[in-house]
Amino acid sequence: PTEDLRVTIEAFGYSSRVFEVSLPSWGGVDRVFPLDFTGDELPDVVVQARAEQLMSRYLDFERRRERGLGAYLRWDEIKERGYYSVGDALRSVRGIRIKCDQKRFECYAVLSRTPHCKPAWYVDGVQVSSFHENTPIRDVYGIEIYRGAGEVPGVYAGSDAACGVIVVWTKSRPFQ
Repeated sequence: PTEDLRVTIEAFGYSSRVFEVSLPSWGGVDRVFPLDFTGDELPDVVVQARAEQLMSRYLDFERRRERGLGAYLRWDEIKERGYYSVGDALRSVRGIRIKCDQKRFECYAVLSRTPHCKPAWYVDGVQVSSFHENTPIRDVYGIEIYRGAGEVPGVYAGSDAACGVIVVWTKSRPFQ
């Protein structure tokens, strides 16, 4: 029917308002209904998930970490402690020292009890000849530190594991 109606419009973040609307005998109503913004916002939504559900490549890291053989630093601990580089993180691990060679301008990790012994390095499960201690920590998902042959899991055992093993898991796997 052709008549005047009262329409109440409500929207979150805006003051509700009542409008008088006249309906024509035919067609529709095309009109702008201005509302005053109140500044109210919905609360932030925090999404959390278990790490192993996010990336299957971290499953073994998480399993070994739960077993507790060796020392582990995961991204959330790294962030909480405010480490700047891989070297900063490793300096905090009992039994690991960072030695720097001023002539060659490089630093490397050694075991405290055998300072001549350099651990083997793995990045994303692949053995590498070295890993720069100044690598930004924001690129790291987690670090596994095994300080001697007795702690090293079978997957990293070998003739060069006697001096320990350091495994760095990055947040993005390198292109192969």
